[in-house]
Amino acid sequence: MSNFYSLVRRDGEIKFGNGNEEAISKYIDYWTDTLTRNQQLVSAFRSRTKIDFQGKTVLDVGCGTGGMSQIITEEHGYYIGCDLFSGILEMAQAFISDLRHAEKAGLVRASGTHIPLADGSVDIVIAFDVIEHLEGGYGWQRSFLREIRRVLRPNGILLLTTPNRLHPFEGHTFMYGPHYLPVWLADRYIRWKNPSFLEEYRTYGQVKLLTPWKMKRLLDEAGLKLIHDFPWGKDLKDYPTGKRVLLRFLSKVGLGWIPPKTFWVSACREERTNEWIDNGDVRPPQISDVAYTERFQKEIECYKSVENVHDLPEIFHFWSNRYVRPKVEAVFGVVPIEEFYAKYIFQYGADHPGKRVEVASIGAGNSDMEVRIAKLLRDRGFNDFRFRCLDINPDMLDRGRNLASQEQLGDYFDFLQVDIGDWQPERTGGVVVMAHHSLHHLVKLEEIFANVKKAIGDDGYFLVWDMIGRNGHMRWPEALAVINDIWQTMPDRYKYNHQLKRFEKVYDNWDCSKEGFEGIRAQDILPLLLKNFHFEAFIAFGNLPDVFVDRSFGHNFDVNNPEDIEFVDRIGSLSDRLISDGVIKPTQMVGVLRGRPTGKTRCYEHWTPEFCLRSI
Repeated sequence: MSNFYSLVRRDGEIKFGNGNEEAISKYIDYWTDTLTRNQQLVSAFRSRTKIDFQGKTVLDVGCGTGGMSQIITEEHGYYIGCDLFSGILEMAQAFISDLRHAEKAGLVRASGTHIPLADGSVDIVIAFDVIEHLEGGYGWQRSFLREIRRVLRPNGILLLTTPNRLHPFEGHTFMYGPHYLPVWLADRYIRWKNPSFLEEYRTYGQVKLLTPWKMKRLLDEAGLKLIHDFPWGKDLKDYPTGKRVLLRFLSKVGLGWIPPKTFWVSACREERTNEWIDNGDVRPPQISDVAYTERFQKEIECYKSVENVHDLPEIFHFWSNRYVRPKVEAVFGVVPIEEFYAKYIFQYGADHPGKRVEVASIGAGNSDMEVRIAKLLRDRGFNDFRFRCLDINPDMLDRGRNLASQEQLGDYFDFLQVDIGDWQPERTGGVVVMAHHSLHHLVKLEEIFANVKKAIGDDGYFLVWDMIGRNGHMRWPEALAVINDIWQTMPDRYKYNHQLKRFEKVYDNWDCSKEGFEGIRAQDILPLLLKNFHFEAFIAFGNLPDVFVDRSFGHNFDVNNPEDIEFVDRIGSLSDRLISDGVIKPTQMVGVLRGRPTGKTRCYEHWTPEFCLRSI
């Protein structure tokens, strides 16, 4: 029996008494039907509007029992349910706890007119049958929509349903006409025809239905624009010629919003309505079916001539030596980076004498790191190893092949051009797999991790040094708020974006995954590693400093300028303090993972993998 079912049944027993099985069953059916209806609403919206939850942060205002969380998390989105009533949230929490991807869902108790999220922090807002329950009427409804616009990202979308006051059937009372009467008379009418309504509501005056013109005016005043011509998800072109002419005429005289039973509003913050129009498909195209090949080719072309993918500004190395190196030394006992990988390759060889160590490097790129590791191992007298470098890019693999040959290490290497998502390990068990800044470029993480698990078996290693922040290397709302505060007071000379070649008076929380694979599923990496492997050792770092020391803004800082050094040092210290306090989460990690438990995870201070996981 699910947690959700048990909780609803218990609530029903308290409400109606243990012996009233009929009432309890109806109560359970009511809440189950609510979940089903929300799911049906999304399907209906998708018949007209492009809605893709993958990697998106979705806010469900008036979430009720959180039924939307199942759809959103199954599609690799992140769900935030918001409701004012603690009892409802308790049921929602029970529902979420039964989900397969429960770690991607969270709840917050708040009013829809005061949402405790940062500006521009949400991709999609869902508000099904909520706006008519704001008792303060038009003023509260306008505040509600303005608050939604505030938390939406610039190209975010609102999906909203609410009954149309012009329709004669009133869905809350299941009666005809009470909404056309004065409240005192409506209450008498309801008490006569459907008294159960007044057991839940004090008075019919608590229901604030909207007419078409009020709905339109509210959207306009809130700065939200309809994606379709009409608030029921249709456009003029969807109608035959005769009706189209009539609707155009009605629109001219202000009656274009003819009275459907319910408004199905899909609206966005900006004029980018074409991004959301669907051409008849029930589901939006997924990256794996439509755009994957195109992005794949762009990725190859992008790195075709890039000989040093790890070339970073000098200020990065100042920050790294001050805030990353001590953590690496404390947990792994080695520096620099190649020493980390070499340590565990050598360790596997020492634990399995006479057995050649097979090292599979996924997303090896130019293989410069792998060649440095191989040189280190050989120079220390260890020769019983072989690297297999895997990458999609033939030009980068050729550079790796030439580099290995120049270092007289060619006999220690194989190079294989392959989409890592399709890679199958040659050997099951006993392989050392390394992923050096490659996982955040990969889409098929579930399949890849399943194959890594086969490759390492119980005694191999999975060595990871990678990004674990928000998709597209964006900042999460809590970190973005800090960055925005810093941006307002820091010198303008720090604000030139060298990658995008522009001055940013206001920080642009840029999504690097829009076209290619950069950070495409970065935020899923740590949750999936925790799900599939056991951490032997782990450190995490980065967040606020990433913005200032990476390629975009890092070249604005001079390591010989004390003012620049003091600024970056202050950001590094602040970031670590906020991470320790649980306010923000790290964006990068180094980990030694195994296929079986190996005891307590070695980590820096209290920064365990679980602590560093952001709860959405």
